[in-house]
This record gives sequence, structure tokens and C-alpha cells, in this order.
Amino acid sequence: MASSIQKTFRCIETIANSPAGLTVSEVAHVAGLSRPAATRLLDGLAADSIVVRDEMSKRYRLGLRLYEWAVSAVQASTPINIARKEVLKLAMDMGREFNLLVMEGADVVLLERFEDVDGIILSRPVPGRRAWYLTATGKAIVAFLPQARAMVDKALKSNGATPDAIGDLAEQLATVRERGYALSHDVRNQASIGVPVFGQSGIAVAAIGSFLAPDEDEAHLDALLTQMFATAERISHYLGHRTPVGAAFT
Repeated sequence: MASSIQKTFRCIETIANSPAGLTVSEVAHVAGLSRPAATRLLDGLAADSIVVRDEMSKRYRLGLRLYEWAVSAVQASTPINIARKEVLKLAMDMGREFNLLVMEGADVVLLERFEDVDGIILSRPVPGRRAWYLTATGKAIVAFLPQARAMVDKALKSNGATPDAIGDLAEQLATVRERGYALSHDVRNQASIGVPVFGQSGIAVAAIGSFLAPDEDEAHLDALLTQMFATAERISHYLGHRTPVGAAFT
């Protein structure tokens, strides 16, 4: 039987997955709760400003208090203001989209996307979370973690992967360490690229990612990598890391 905390989390997650908001009945149905239980939980969450209720539509949506907590969580692990300035400049200089991502548990979390909107480069938070081994940015981070091999075994065994698949991913991470960056196919069915950002301890704490155009040639890739490494190195330097990022890339 689900605990009160689990029910509360399900309630919040249900609303988080519905930007337009949900009624009490809809929350109860999607979260698998009784209507009275959903009502009690939503009343409590609304009292603490974790969710808000639109008096016209009677729909609940997430409150900005969660945004305050999220900002605090990000600031505790990666100084987002430093990274934002650098990746925003990178997007302006290169005229293309870039993402800033971090690890949480076994997932890669997309913190912000920097993209061209009507000729202006904007940064915006984009909710996104994927298993690390499915993304170039995830591989770029994990390849430089001390527990990389253990994460390979755990991630793939939990999904019923064969020993060959586990060995293949381990080889991919070895290649990432050698090159200093990762290439992979992502949700857009495009090649994506990830470059690690290092903290003071010398392990990867974040990654900068981008997508490659189908007709991207080697010269464009080299120019892109050069700029991504330079940006990652500056952010890493601010975080106290002194070894050049992408030293293996020549």
C-alpha cells in the first residue's frame, strides 16, 4: 500500500506532467487515488503553495514554490549562473542550439536549453530526464566518473541487457574518455554530441550538448568541438578544475 508521501509525490508528478492543469477528478484518475484522497492532498499542497488552483477552470497546476526549490537544488551542485553565461555566449557565437545537463542518480536532467527564437538567443528551462546511457551528454558525464563501470552494469542489467551489450557500452565509454567527447543518437533521431564539465575534484559534474545536422561535415564538427571544449573548460575553471577539458582532442 502506498504511503502518504508516495501518494503526495504521485499527485505532484501527475500535475507536473500536465502543463494545462488538472481538475481534482482528473488528478484522482491519473494518480490512481480516490477523489476524497486527491482532494485532501491537493488542499494541503495548495495551502503550502506547492500547487495553485485556478478559480475559473478549477484546475490545479504547479506553484512557483517548486521553482524556488529547484533553483536551490541546481545552485547547490552546479553554479548555474556561471554556466548560463558561458553557454549562452556559445549559442550566440555558433548560431545553434545548446543544452546544459547534469546527472541525478541514473538520469540525465536537462537544466536549460539555449536556442534561437526569432533571431534572439534565449535560455529557457526545459523539463527533461532520460537514462544516462541513452544520451551523448549522459555518456560524456559517466565516462569520467570513478564508478563508471558499476553504472554500466547496473543500468543495463536492470533492463535485461546481455553481457555483449554491457561490454559494448563499456567500450563506448572508453572511447569517450579517449576522445574527450561523446557522440550518440538521441530522441530526435539525430546525432547528438556531449562535452563534459568538470568540478574541482576532477570528475564530470555536467555536460554541454548539441545536435548535429544530417549534412554536418568534419570541418564543422571540428569547429563545433573546439568551441564546446573552450566553453566547458571555462566553466570547469570557475568550478575549480585546472586540467584542460578535452585535452585528448587535438
